[in-house]
Amino acid sequence: MLALFALCVVAVPQDSDPLELLRAVQRQIDAQTIAVAAEKILLEASPNRVPGFRTPPFAGLLRGDAVAGLGALRARFARAADQGPPTAPELLERLAELGGTAAAIEARAPLDLAAFENLVSATHRDLVQAIGSGREPDRVVPSLRAAIDAVRARTENLGAIADDDVSVLRERLARLAKYEESRVQRLGLELLGACLRVASEGAAERLARGTTSAPRGDMIVLGEVLADREAGFGRFVVGGPGRNVYDCTQLDVIVDVGGDDEYRGPAGGAGDRSRLAIVIDLSGNDRYLGGNDALGSASLGIGILIDAAGDDEYRAEARSAGFALAGFGACVDLAGADRYELGDLSAGVAIAGTACFADLGGDDRLRAGVESFGVGLPGGLGVHFDGGGNDARRAGRVTKHVLEGGAIEVSGAFGVGLGAPPLLAPGCGVFVDFAGDDRNDAAAIAFGVGGRGGVGAYVDLRGDDSLLAGDLALGAAYGRGLGYCVDETGDDTRSAGRYALGAAMDESVALAFDGAGDDRSVVRGPALGIALRLAAAACLDLGGRDVWSFDQDGAPPRIADLRAAAGAAIGVFLDIGGAQDRYEFHGIVAPENARTRMQSEGAGETLTKQVFVDR
Repeated sequence: MLALFALCVVAVPQDSDPLELLRAVQRQIDAQTIAVAAEKILLEASPNRVPGFRTPPFAGLLRGDAVAGLGALRARFARAADQGPPTAPELLERLAELGGTAAAIEARAPLDLAAFENLVSATHRDLVQAIGSGREPDRVVPSLRAAIDAVRARTENLGAIADDDVSVLRERLARLAKYEESRVQRLGLELLGACLRVASEGAAERLARGTTSAPRGDMIVLGEVLADREAGFGRFVVGGPGRNVYDCTQLDVIVDVGGDDEYRGPAGGAGDRSRLAIVIDLSGNDRYLGGNDALGSASLGIGILIDAAGDDEYRAEARSAGFALAGFGACVDLAGADRYELGDLSAGVAIAGTACFADLGGDDRLRAGVESFGVGLPGGLGVHFDGGGNDARRAGRVTKHVLEGGAIEVSGAFGVGLGAPPLLAPGCGVFVDFAGDDRNDAAAIAFGVGGRGGVGAYVDLRGDDSLLAGDLALGAAYGRGLGYCVDETGDDTRSAGRYALGAAMDESVALAFDGAGDDRSVVRGPALGIALRLAAAACLDLGGRDVWSFDQDGAPPRIADLRAAAGAAIGVFLDIGGAQDRYEFHGIVAPENARTRMQSEGAGETLTKQVFVDR
């Protein structure tokens, strides 16, 4: 950490590793005064911390060295330009790495239904041991959800829980001390791997050869079925190749062979009547009509939804499409042009658990509420994967007081990690887009933001993307957080408000990285390497003919800005792509280019460093 923003740019060759450029400046800048800030960023567990909440292992890895963390993000997800979208097993491996779990995952070999049923039964037994049996979990889940909803209604977000709220919630949250988070995560990953094996190529054709029959006459399942029986984990139904309608409030595990089906109710949502719920649909243009806690959602349990093919419609309310509250939730769509209409806390969001949303193909349209699209709330790892397609996503927004009391529209979306120190461990949110020309729309706190000790990462590997955000976005951090915004290639357009593209404050670290492409960034300053109060921030661009449009009321704007208001800070802007870039300040083109500026302000504990380089 102490060498975080070192810069020996003038003497280093153009093709040098940009991370090494960042590390080298400690020899040229008196970084000793930043040591206090760097040390404080590593949050230690408090003796008053509510049990059951732990920092996700990947967040700890990134916190150990923010610059090395940038390299780790790029290494984990970078793929050769000529390769296609990632496969489901590859994403499962990445999810296991992010969760720090050594699960026994075999996601490639096909799995028949008899072996799958036996595996689900064994997993259910282990899950009950990891969570607790009897009626206690049934009582705890509604109270936990109600408590969290109440806090979110009163505060900026779950990461802004006040001490009074925690005191009220402590009794309910303490139930999580009995929850074996790492064991549930391992079971969830292994079961997700098994579900992907059931949904392997050719599975629909193999299963459709079976003999169909009418279901029970209770109207819970409509349409012909291949099986409908009670198992150790609950009711198990295998739907036939034609159209089926399922009442998912009364079913535990569903495998559907084909047809344009309709799922009513939670559809892979666990927590209300069962600790485990699964839906696997192998083909067809399906409709999923759920309320809260649906579509691969889990509260004190495991919930999984997999749709293997078809142009599907997903509709649900809060805590849906890959959500976990002290559990493991996963929503995976393997192919098709899909439509999603979701509520708050959806599409890869976790609280004291692990959640994953993945859509691997097709031109999709997604709308979700506040705190969605890869968000890790206290103690949670929330992951959102997009494999390809030209997608459009829009996150909801609410007007709340943020930072120093200004009321602004907030989304809290697209790779956001939030904590509530010292009582609740920070979370980790990761959003990864592997390919496609996408449009992503959000308000404040979006696209790689870490707040109150949390870690957020937004990673885009290919495609000409359009990102629209409000304040505190595109690689930003506050309150001892850590935020990354990484774009490997593509001609991108980025628009944001204040504190964007490398902006950190209050003992935080933020990195915005662009590897290649002719990009246009429009921001309202301060932005582009802005650091305040014992913070460090950098905006790094390695190539392309870029346009930086910068506007700010009041004082003259400065890239690589910094403020020494309450301690030392380092702000860095580094463009070493070699192409002729364009800088627009208040609509006026800056006359200079290819320049280097290093500036110091203050002394002692308030020493700040500002570095601007374009070569």
